[in-house]
Amino acid sequence: MAVTSVSSLRHELDSDGCAYGQVSRERISHVIEQIESVDHKVNYVLAAVGLQLLGFMLGVVMFLLYHMPAGT
Repeated sequence: MAVTSVSSLRHELDSDGCAYGQVSRERISHVIEQIESVDHKVNYVLAAVGLQLLGFMLGVVMFLLYHMPAGT
């Protein structure tokens, strides 16, 4: 097979699955999976912290409502 340019060589190797771009695509997909996993974990932690803050604020409101003087 005669290769006339670098881009045609890349295309030919890429279609065979042995191009450098194929390896980097596999690495990128693995990195993207790791980033999505970390993203899900961060969202879970932020939701848990948000719910704890909401619970604390509701507790403070309930405390203030029960301990307010009746004449006020």
